[in-house]
Amino acid sequence: MKISAIFSQIDLLDEEGPLAAIQKRLQQLYRTGKFINPDMEEYRDLHLTCEAFKKTLSEPEWQEQEERFRESCRSEF
Repeated sequence: MKISAIFSQIDLLDEEGPLAAIQKRLQQLYRTGKFINPDMEEYRDLHLTCEAFKKTLSEPEWQEQEERFRESCRSEF
């Protein structure tokens, strides 16, 4: 999944605004029960993509899927 597919107004100068919106949408998607694989579409969005997934998956509700994501992030660096 590309972050821009769920939030297209990415402003890299204001990370907190987009980060909160992306987290909310990721939570909605995770509640569908499907595995979501992050697509690191652009290097400029890499930090924001990783941060959004890490913050979302660090919540107790998503602990099971957190390790899968961490492996995905490691393979991108």
